Amino acid sequence: MKKNITKGISFLFIAAMIISCSQESTATDESVVVAGDNPVQNYARGSVWDDVLGIDNQDGTFSIVPDKQLLLKDMQDILDKGGMPTTLVDIIIVEKSAVNNPSDKALMIVGLDNQGTSIGIWLRRAQQESFELVLDKTFDLIAIACRGCTDGCNLQYLTIDGKKVPYCNENGCMIDCDKLESSF
Repeated sequence: MKKNITKGISFLFIAAMIISCSQESTATDESVVVAGDNPVQNYARGSVWDDVLGIDNQDGTFSIVPDKQLLLKDMQDILDKGGMPTTLVDIIIVEKSAVNNPSDKALMIVGLDNQGTSIGIWLRRAQQESFELVLDKTFDLIAIACRGCTDGCNLQYLTIDGKKVPYCNENGCMIDCDKLESSF
């Protein structure tokens, strides 16, 4: 009888330990989600950039679809990691022409700090006649940033052998113009 009581108490003790451990594991998992590296960044990179980023309004203007703050946060992270920390204050979609071939046009979503830093990410139409704009993953370097004087160091591109090659046009900034490239 004493053995049965001891076995019963041991069984209850082990069962209580298992339940206790599984509850701790759940609490730990939840704290990892809440205290993750940057849940907003992970959300933005995981879904916003993979969806429609903009709409062509067919009047020469473009509208940004997702939350602009999520996009700006990711762009700032790219700049921070590349050694160009800043606070981006605006985001727009622009159509650019190749400097050496004005008939070649490309779309970029551009983050600006209004103090001489801009970062652009290539876009494309979701389908040939589509108004929806999505991330253009055909480029090795998707994000390009330029930093220099406020009226120069502009993000532009050339067409070389059928490829778009981005660069920072100094426009009078001379040696103060810096370029950052990122594979995103």
